[in-house]
Amino acid sequence: MVGGSTSDVLDPRTFIDWVPINIGYQLMNGLVEIDAAGNARPELLEEWESRSVTEWVFKVRRDVVFHNGKTLDADDVIYSITCIAAIHDRRQKSCSRMCWTSASSMQHR
Repeated sequence: MVGGSTSDVLDPRTFIDWVPINIGYQLMNGLVEIDAAGNARPELLEEWESRSVTEWVFKVRRDVVFHNGKTLDADDVIYSITCIAAIHDRRQKSCSRMCWTSASSMQHR
Protein backbone atom coordinates (compact mmCIF):
# COMPACT_ATOMS: atom_id res chain seq x y z
CA MET A 1 0.00 0.00 0.00
CA VAL A 2 1.42 3.37 -0.97
CA GLY A 3 1.87 5.56 2.11
CA GLY A 4 1.21 2.56 4.32
CA SER A 5 2.31 2.28 7.90
CA THR A 6 4.28 -0.42 9.64
CA SER A 7 2.47 0.37 12.87
CA ASP A 8 0.54 -2.59 14.21
CA VAL A 9 -0.68 -1.03 17.44
CA LEU A 10 -3.72 1.09 18.20
CA ASP A 11 -1.97 3.36 20.68
CA PRO A 12 -2.62 6.98 19.60
CA ARG A 13 0.72 8.00 21.09
CA THR A 14 2.37 6.13 18.18
CA PHE A 15 0.31 7.69 15.38
CA ILE A 16 2.82 9.66 13.30
CA ASP A 17 1.57 9.23 9.74
CA TRP A 18 -1.77 9.41 7.96
CA VAL A 19 -2.69 5.72 7.93
CA PRO A 20 -2.83 5.11 11.70
CA ILE A 21 -4.22 8.61 12.27
CA ASN A 22 -7.16 7.84 9.95
CA ILE A 23 -7.66 4.43 11.56
CA GLY A 24 -7.71 6.16 14.95
CA TYR A 25 -10.38 8.60 13.78
CA GLN A 26 -12.53 5.64 12.73
CA LEU A 27 -12.07 3.66 15.96
CA MET A 28 -11.77 6.24 18.73
CA ASN A 29 -13.98 9.07 19.92
CA GLY A 30 -12.77 12.61 20.43
CA LEU A 31 -13.82 15.35 22.80
CA VAL A 32 -15.38 17.12 19.83
CA GLU A 33 -15.97 16.31 16.19
CA ILE A 34 -16.04 18.59 13.18
CA ASP A 35 -19.29 18.58 11.21
CA ALA A 36 -19.66 18.97 7.42
CA ALA A 37 -19.84 22.75 7.79
CA GLY A 38 -16.54 22.85 9.71
CA ASN A 39 -18.11 23.54 13.11
CA ALA A 40 -16.96 21.85 16.32
CA ARG A 41 -19.73 19.71 17.82
CA PRO A 42 -19.63 17.79 21.12
CA GLU A 43 -18.73 14.13 20.96
CA LEU A 44 -17.45 13.05 24.40
CA LEU A 45 -18.17 16.47 25.88
CA GLU A 46 -21.51 18.01 26.72
CA GLU A 47 -20.10 21.50 26.39
CA TRP A 48 -16.93 23.52 26.70
CA GLU A 49 -15.99 27.12 27.26
CA SER A 50 -12.93 29.31 27.20
CA ARG A 51 -12.72 31.40 30.36
CA SER A 52 -9.55 33.08 29.13
CA VAL A 53 -6.80 32.52 26.61
CA THR A 54 -5.18 30.08 29.03
CA GLU A 55 -8.16 28.42 30.72
CA TRP A 56 -10.67 26.05 29.18
CA VAL A 57 -13.48 24.22 30.95
CA PHE A 58 -14.75 20.91 29.55
CA LYS A 59 -17.95 19.27 30.77
CA VAL A 60 -17.71 15.52 30.11
CA ARG A 61 -20.83 13.61 29.04
CA ARG A 62 -22.11 11.31 31.79
CA ASP A 63 -23.68 8.74 29.47
CA VAL A 64 -20.50 7.41 27.85
CA VAL A 65 -19.63 3.86 28.86
CA PHE A 66 -16.42 1.99 28.01
CA HIS A 67 -16.50 -1.58 26.68
CA ASN A 68 -15.78 -2.85 30.22
CA GLY A 69 -18.82 -1.07 31.70
CA LYS A 70 -16.91 1.82 33.33
CA THR A 71 -18.45 5.27 32.84
CA LEU A 72 -16.24 7.96 31.31
CA ASP A 73 -15.18 10.64 33.80
CA ALA A 74 -12.88 13.65 33.95
CA ASP A 75 -9.95 11.55 35.18
CA ASP A 76 -10.16 9.44 32.01
CA VAL A 77 -10.03 12.54 29.83
CA ILE A 78 -7.10 13.99 31.79
CA TYR A 79 -5.25 10.67 31.55
CA SER A 80 -5.79 10.45 27.78
CA ILE A 81 -4.70 14.02 27.11
CA THR A 82 -1.65 13.60 29.34
CA CYS A 83 -0.64 10.43 27.49
CA ILE A 84 -1.12 11.90 24.03
CA ALA A 85 0.52 15.20 24.94
CA ALA A 86 3.37 13.36 26.64
CA ILE A 87 3.61 16.34 28.93
CA HIS A 88 6.38 14.67 30.90
CA ASP A 89 8.12 12.96 27.96
CA ARG A 90 9.34 15.32 25.25
CA ARG A 91 10.55 12.33 23.19
CA GLN A 92 6.94 11.51 22.33
CA LYS A 93 6.30 11.95 18.60
CA SER A 94 2.49 11.75 18.40
CA CYS A 95 1.01 14.11 15.81
CA SER A 96 -1.70 15.02 18.35
CA ARG A 97 0.94 16.09 20.86
CA MET A 98 1.20 19.58 19.42
CA CYS A 99 -2.46 20.25 20.28
CA TRP A 100 -1.83 19.80 24.01
CA THR A 101 1.81 20.66 24.78
CA SER A 102 0.95 24.18 25.88
CA ALA A 103 -1.27 22.80 28.66
CA SER A 104 0.50 23.52 31.94
CA SER A 105 -1.97 21.68 34.14
CA MET A 106 -5.27 19.80 34.09
CA GLN A 107 -7.65 19.21 36.95
CA HIS A 108 -11.24 18.23 37.52
CA ARG A 109 -13.74 19.93 39.75
